[in-house]
Amino acid sequence: IISLAAFLADTEGRGTKTPFVFDDPISSLDHVYEETTASRLAELSQTRQVIVFTHRLSLVGYLKKYADKRKIKTELRCLSRYTTGKITELPIDLKRTDSAVNFLANERLTAAKNAFAQGDAAYENEAKGLCGDIRTLIERIVEMDLLNEVVRRFSPEVNTKGKIHSLAKITVGECIFVDDYMTKYSSYEHSQPEEAPVALPRPEEIETDLKAISNFIENIQKRNKK
Repeated sequence: IISLAAFLADTEGRGTKTPFVFDDPISSLDHVYEETTASRLAELSQTRQVIVFTHRLSLVGYLKKYADKRKIKTELRCLSRYTTGKITELPIDLKRTDSAVNFLANERLTAAKNAFAQGDAAYENEAKGLCGDIRTLIERIVEMDLLNEVVRRFSPEVNTKGKIHSLAKITVGECIFVDDYMTKYSSYEHSQPEEAPVALPRPEEIETDLKAISNFIENIQKRNKK
């Protein structure tokens, strides 16, 4: 922390507006200093470009939080784990739910359909990953849409202003919808017994499910805006 504070003081004291690049500045810090660091970097970005590399989703959330408070534009990019320097799609954890379901329906489902035509082994590899992402999407729907971001992972705050009224609109049917799809797509995440494995859904079944999930997201988001 002392080193970071000294570096920032030196950087700002020079008066130049050079970009500031940070590589995982919170790797050895606890959550208190992690949030403080994010706030400080957002403050610094008011006068220059700040680029932060991190693998911590919690830091991403804090940076977005303090940038939004200062009305600073942020751009999020995801780098490939396997190809140096290659920019890839954002993980489902970081996408808006409507963008995520469209990506799964258009990109991932198309890949699954192509794999299905190639045989069981190819389809199992593709479909398992897709089913796992659908499960993650359901979790995000609960957080972002059904609960209207009142509570969020990686954030200690409970955001009630202009949002908490939406909780009273949640119906039993919506709870059943989430529970059914969470149960269905969680089953593909677990190890399967050789005697009675759970068969992966065919592409057309996944397509039907994604359409239902997309409609669910659209209806909830429209309601939250009222």
